[in-house]
Amino acid sequence: MSLDACGGPGGDGVDTELLAFLADEAVPATLFVNARWIEANSDVFDELVAEPRFEIANHGTEHRPLSVEGRSAYGIAGTASPEEVVAEVAGAQRRIAEATGLAPRHFRSGTAHDDDVALRIVRDLGLECVNYDVLGDASSDGGAPGEGLRGVHGGVGPDTRSPCAQGRLTLPGRASTRG
Repeated sequence: MSLDACGGPGGDGVDTELLAFLADEAVPATLFVNARWIEANSDVFDELVAEPRFEIANHGTEHRPLSVEGRSAYGIAGTASPEEVVAEVAGAQRRIAEATGLAPRHFRSGTAHDDDVALRIVRDLGLECVNYDVLGDASSDGGAPGEGLRGVHGGVGPDTRSPCAQGRLTLPGRASTRG
């Protein structure tokens, strides 16, 4: 299971109840965090790092869509050049490695929008790009939480818009499933 830590109006919100549940129930999870979120939630971040079942992954420095052409998503301006792509990825990579002692292995861009050139840069930086199969938070148009799950029955699968790896869903006591 993977989750993004980037919620709330300022992108620095955190669902402490959900994180406590995962820790209490010993549910392994990969948590994608961005540098901005880490700064706003340093105490929570330290707790996440200390939880052995949680893998900390890179969600960018400023949570920007990854593009060499400046494409935006959900009103968030994307990176606009290869240099900006590197800065978006490398800044968070350094911040997480400094805090954890380990460099993240996985990357998911802010808004999970990216282009082929940006993803090649991510791979050249030594990271595996991972997208998701089910968007479980508010809808992209600002709808109520959970609206992203509407219409999922029979429709969960790889995001064909992105060459990122399919998401992985692991349920306690069951085998891992892909897409």
